[in-house]
Amino acid sequence: MVYPLYPIVLLALLAPAIAAAQPSSRYGVVAGYHGMSHHYMEFGGGLVTPTRGRKGVVGNSLSAEVKMLDGVVLGGTYSVWTSANPLAAGFSLSYYNDLEGNGSLRFRPEVGLGLGGVRIVYGFSITLTGRELTAVNRHDVALRAFVPLTSH
Repeated sequence: MVYPLYPIVLLALLAPAIAAAQPSSRYGVVAGYHGMSHHYMEFGGGLVTPTRGRKGVVGNSLSAEVKMLDGVVLGGTYSVWTSANPLAAGFSLSYYNDLEGNGSLRFRPEVGLGLGGVRIVYGFSITLTGRELTAVNRHDVALRAFVPLTSH
């Protein structure tokens, strides 16, 4: 049953508009590595806004995850996170496709450590729709970085 996730998805969709309203928001590039059983690279773009008191950040991003060893799997990912040095937490909503007609929508809550634009997080993927793709990590450890390019 996915109905309890609707408020979380709605908040995720509104997060860019909320962040864009802040004068110190920064656009940038997101890059990362995901590993456990399967290894993925991640590339994309995002928006980060300092929290009140500037003790942390709130960010969101759109990115692509690519697995190329032992078969190709592509994923499109929307992420929302917060980092208050040294803690980080957030979630990702990803759609993975193995290019053989199998797809899976995944929700992945994440928790870990963050310092500036760099985070190392543990996530647990929950299958929402589609097949359980064996080439997608259920348990995921990710090193993700946000590199600011512009100020908003």
